[in-house]
Amino acid sequence: MKSSPSIPAPDTFTDHLTGWIGWGLLATLWGFVAYTYPSLPETIPTHFNLAGVPDGWGSRATLWALPGVATLICILLTVLSYFPQSFNYPVPITPDNAARQYRYVTQMLRHLKIAIVLLFGLIVVTLIHAGRTGTDSLGLWLLPILLVIVLAPVVGYMIRAARRR
Repeated sequence: MKSSPSIPAPDTFTDHLTGWIGWGLLATLWGFVAYTYPSLPETIPTHFNLAGVPDGWGSRATLWALPGVATLICILLTVLSYFPQSFNYPVPITPDNAARQYRYVTQMLRHLKIAIVLLFGLIVVTLIHAGRTGTDSLGLWLLPILLVIVLAPVVGYMIRAARRR
């Protein structure tokens, strides 16, 4: 297995801003759960089948798991962004393109962090709404939106990386 060159890819102001937006959204998610938690009923829907109908209920305390998992994923993505040379790339990595490809992948990880927090935020909002209103269906719109949110940064990266071989 060939190793990729260890070439630094300096972050731009936009890179730092994107990273901080992800952390800010995560803090907002924690704050939103803390703010809405006292007004929730003791039992809320915690799982929905493919038709969007609740098929699992649990304590409102289970809602805290979602920002917790989002936090763990954000930490993991942040740590991974410090090791871009260890990733698999859709193009061969050479000393000429390494810095550019590393920058692209770290930007993708930052955008993915934002997407993950938005994904968990949408799930939290949906669960809170279902718990407060007794809604018996999510609707069919949620799954496609969740897929687009998560796949958009990855597909965007793949297109960008392949164009700039």
